Amino acid sequence: MLKLASISGGCYARLTPLSTHPAQHSTARQSDGSYTGAQGGLGEKRLQTSALEKHEKHSGPRMTKKFLKDHCKQNKLYMTPYLNDTLYLHFQGFSIIENLEEYTGLKCLWLENNWLQRIENLDAQTDLRCLFLHQNFIRKLENLEHLKKLCTLNVSNNYIHTIENISCLPDLSTLQISNNKLETVGDIEHLSQCLSISVLDLSHNLLHNPEILSVLEAMPELCVLNLVGNEVVKKIPNYRKTMIVRLKQLTFLDDRPVFPKDRACAEAWAVGGLEGEQQEREKKNDQMIERSPARVLIQHLQDVPVGPTCKVVFFSLGERGAWVSNGWGGSGRTAQCPPLRGANSKGKGRTRQERVEEKEEGKG
Repeated sequence: MLKLASISGGCYARLTPLSTHPAQHSTARQSDGSYTGAQGGLGEKRLQTSALEKHEKHSGPRMTKKFLKDHCKQNKLYMTPYLNDTLYLHFQGFSIIENLEEYTGLKCLWLENNWLQRIENLDAQTDLRCLFLHQNFIRKLENLEHLKKLCTLNVSNNYIHTIENISCLPDLSTLQISNNKLETVGDIEHLSQCLSISVLDLSHNLLHNPEILSVLEAMPELCVLNLVGNEVVKKIPNYRKTMIVRLKQLTFLDDRPVFPKDRACAEAWAVGGLEGEQQEREKKNDQMIERSPARVLIQHLQDVPVGPTCKVVFFSLGERGAWVSNGWGGSGRTAQCPPLRGANSKGKGRTRQERVEEKEEGKG
């Protein structure tokens, strides 16, 4: 038999089976706010499930004080915690950062390839310079405000959706945050407040909006940038030239450096299009030829005096410079040119047959 039970204050109803033992479905609220009966059992079950999940979350290897001391002993580090400036805690399976309060002298902390879900309990590491947290399960940048001397932060291969809470790090110069979940302009907008970052790795994220350029332009010290693996690379017309022109301090983009010639050609392209770029490229090539070792050598050869009886003039290149002579055993002069960069080949004089013929002519 089914019983129709209406819910007060609503227009919904549900069908419940009519039990022969009503006491099994009745509930009573106690003075302490707990419930008895079926609902009380359900609440207790939920509490047990929550406790079990919490236990599972903190199960596995723990970063205990004993473990840390044993680790220092095995790796021949100082047994006095504050004397250590580096700890190698990677590939340990830790799920929580804990018990580092005594390690106040740390300057480099390796925590990659663990099960960490939060950045926490680093308040005592005020001298920390490098923090490596890549390949974990971190979802948020947080609890870094005490690391005022931090220079390098690596949080690649995590699950971070937004860059935040790092503008409080005045010395942060390198941020590696590749292979995360960054997608929109708003996700990286915080970078415009990070004025000291010079090396930025955003590769293999989900960035797709060309408007991220406005954020990158606001970073005055940005010299090295990696955007490989983002959809935005395909959406920016003339990607490499555009990036070089708009980011004035850039010296390395993605997988190759930005040479002065590249910047000059890109800026000429921005002003005069392809024709302006071609003219600038030809100008740079002419300048390069003028400075080439071969051209310098030719200029020196023009001023070298040689003997009147010399038939063949030869020169050799070596690490110490270039020599020009009037032949084998001639009475002319020998001159030495300044050392030339990259001179690694050696010229040859007359062949043996030529020397024999010259000797015979002298006898005649």
